[in-house]
Amino acid sequence: MKKQRHGTAPKSLSIRWILFLIFLLILSVSIAGISHVILSNWRTSAREHTAKVAGDLNEEIHENILEFMSIPEHMNLLNQKIIANGILDLEDTVSREKFFLGVLASYSEDIYSFSYGTAEGEYYGARRNPQGDLEIMRNNARTGGVSWYYSVNEDLTAGERIVVAGKFDPRTRDWYKAAVSTGGFSYSPVYKHFVMDDLTVSAAVPVYDSQGEARGVLGAHMLLSGIDRFLEEIVKDRDGFAIIHERDTGYLIANSLGFENFKIGAEGSYGRITPGEIENPVMQAVAGSLEDSGPGSFEMTIGDKAYFVNSEVIAGSNIDWVLISAIPGKPLMSRVDATIDAIIVMVFFIALFALLVYYLATRIIISPVTDLLEASEAISTGNLSRRARITRLDEIGRISLAFNKVADSLQFLIVNLEDTVARRTGELQHTKDHLQRSAEKLRLLLDSAAEAIFGVDLEGRCTFTNASCLKMLGYDHENDLIGQSMHELIHHSKPDGNPLPVEACLMDRAYKEGVRAHADDEVLWRADGTCFEVEYFSYPQYQGDKLVGAVINFMDITDRKRHEERIRFLSLHDELTGLKNRHFIEELIKEYNSLDEVPVTVIVGDINGLKLTNDVFGHRAGDDLIKRAAEILRQSTREEDAIARVGGDEFLILLPGIGEDEAGNVMKRIHKGFEEAVIDVVKFNISLGSDTKVVPGKSLEEIMTNAENAMYKEKTLNRNRINQNLIRSFMETLHQRSREEEAHSVAVASLCKKIASALGLEAAEIHRMEKAGYHHDIGKIVIEEEMLNKHPLGEEELEKMRIHPIVGYRILNLFDETLDIAEGVYSHHERFNGEGYPKGLKGEEIPLMARIIAVAEVYDRMVNPYGPSPVSRKQAMMAIKESSGTYFDPAVVEAFSRSFSMKRSSTEGSGDI
Repeated sequence: MKKQRHGTAPKSLSIRWILFLIFLLILSVSIAGISHVILSNWRTSAREHTAKVAGDLNEEIHENILEFMSIPEHMNLLNQKIIANGILDLEDTVSREKFFLGVLASYSEDIYSFSYGTAEGEYYGARRNPQGDLEIMRNNARTGGVSWYYSVNEDLTAGERIVVAGKFDPRTRDWYKAAVSTGGFSYSPVYKHFVMDDLTVSAAVPVYDSQGEARGVLGAHMLLSGIDRFLEEIVKDRDGFAIIHERDTGYLIANSLGFENFKIGAEGSYGRITPGEIENPVMQAVAGSLEDSGPGSFEMTIGDKAYFVNSEVIAGSNIDWVLISAIPGKPLMSRVDATIDAIIVMVFFIALFALLVYYLATRIIISPVTDLLEASEAISTGNLSRRARITRLDEIGRISLAFNKVADSLQFLIVNLEDTVARRTGELQHTKDHLQRSAEKLRLLLDSAAEAIFGVDLEGRCTFTNASCLKMLGYDHENDLIGQSMHELIHHSKPDGNPLPVEACLMDRAYKEGVRAHADDEVLWRADGTCFEVEYFSYPQYQGDKLVGAVINFMDITDRKRHEERIRFLSLHDELTGLKNRHFIEELIKEYNSLDEVPVTVIVGDINGLKLTNDVFGHRAGDDLIKRAAEILRQSTREEDAIARVGGDEFLILLPGIGEDEAGNVMKRIHKGFEEAVIDVVKFNISLGSDTKVVPGKSLEEIMTNAENAMYKEKTLNRNRINQNLIRSFMETLHQRSREEEAHSVAVASLCKKIASALGLEAAEIHRMEKAGYHHDIGKIVIEEEMLNKHPLGEEELEKMRIHPIVGYRILNLFDETLDIAEGVYSHHERFNGEGYPKGLKGEEIPLMARIIAVAEVYDRMVNPYGPSPVSRKQAMMAIKESSGTYFDPAVVEAFSRSFSMKRSSTEGSGDI
């Protein structure tokens, strides 16, 4: 540009500079204003988003902790009534221990023990040992107030006793006291587990009987390390932390940082700790914020990290905890900072590009328009070699030059387009592969879930499923469901088979109304046309603010429903017999009292011989006896009559519309049924009593008490006869199975009488010796018939045979009539030199009765023809004398020898000397 020659006016700026300055001003103001608005909003939005993520994390932890803590509450309250209502007979060891084992095994391993402490200080239950194996606990008068722990057999009965702990009284424990003091469900203070290195909290609920008297406390005891694991899992991908502490003491409950929540001293002492006692900057910072850790959110700086912190109270019965969770703001804010830097760079290059465009545009405008237009048209028609002529180097000329440069660049780009396309195609393929891998990871997560999951669009058609969904519904491939109407395919009918209208479908509300839905009383239908009970949750699915469908997850709850139905059944029925239980009868009596109908008869029965059967043949035989008794009662009554097992061996029958005479006929049928019944070779019977309500206004409770008194009266009056019949039944059964044993019993009784006479005993003692001789082998009732008649016996068979003195002692010791001979029968295989069994007694430690039976039975086995190798009486006597002082008492042998020398009757034979 030439200098101005006229006047002294300053040199004017060129058009290019004027335009440039105007353009630069506008560009700068625009970029600065827009950048400020965008970047400040981004920072604010990022901070708010981080705070929301932190709040959501805290809420998620809070909900899961509450769910975790609700497990023992559910466990206690679900089983409280089973004990309170007498559904579980605590005196029945097998049922009791199966109950506690079954409940404990059905819950998470974080519940390490489930127990019941009685108001008398007894303690029962089940626990997991440090290796995770289930064990049975017993603590009662039998254990001397000491806790015994047993291993568990496959049939859920007690196996070997493996641990004998110290004295233990549940009534002294905090969890027991807390439940009693509150009168309802309560948590204990946190304490250190006495075996495992873990904090523990016990959830307990008192159990009251129907009169409101406290029977005991039911407790579920859980380890708090499960909370540590949950906290670690939920925050591990967020680079944050979570801590739970007691609000009043500040003591740690759980943390996600891997620190112990308590300390063990050098002497093994246990102590609780606070966050401030741990040498860690995070814990120190948390300790500093404990005073302000009430519900709310705040920011906290730990080291060089800024954290978004949320604090929320976890409250329950005797629980007052504070949950503190935090996530760092740096990950999101750093991305914002990086984005801002990238925007600044981008703005810089945009500005440069804008200036370049401006520069080229001014050159084109100022260049000769025609030449520039022709060059432009030539290039537009594909003549990339055409260039604008540059006639001068002013603004227009430079625009033409820039235009030519653009043409050169355009020509270069087009020529090299194939390489550029190939490069961009590779980049796109890389992006596609990355998306494919992400999709595969998502699919893996879906198929790893145990719950069934599927999605639907706004028309209720399936968009995706996981493997569990296909398996539960019985389909082989995802394509069998994709695009199908899920309501018509799997949710079309109710459990009874009636159609379920689509407008009444809760599952569809998520995508129709955008609201969450839940149900646990509906069914889904499989591919084979069968249905199963489910619990499902239906959640609306959004893209941004737009509702696009729903995601449904469901679980098969058939087993859970069956279990609940079983519990309902047991609440009104006896598990062993299927009869009604005491609770049912009590409710029925209330109903009859309100109706005040007459006549109504109550029959009360008590089985005679149950204890004998349990002691001799085992509880399995006892259970068979009870079940057979239940059958007899059913067969002897009408369908409308109510029969209940109200105790171990007690039954009650409620006969509406039955008077006293008809009730007598019912009892006759029952007695006849018992007379014909035999359980494990035992003929058993039942004592019955009845009373009839014939006057309105009289309570059935009074009638039931009268019937019970009548039953006990019959039982007392006939006690001797019942006992004699039971003992006679045993002996008759034994003799029916082996005529050899029958002859042997008679012979030994006679020999014992003779020996006792020779010893100069009084008449009453002689009679007692004779009775003992007759019953000395009553314990063989448990020996198989084949073994009773077999000679000789093998080693294993001999071992089985050697238990008969013990069994005989158990039988005879149960009855007053035979109590005086039980000890003699127990010891009749002892030897004078101490080499006998079962106790290895020696000399006069052996009762005289046993010493007499020993000589009599050996002699009879030797001389009688049913023995394995019979000998003459003289040979037998010589053998007896040779064993005097070793096997036999010399005084008894001498008396036997004297009786042997007496004049024998002409009826020599079995048992006759």
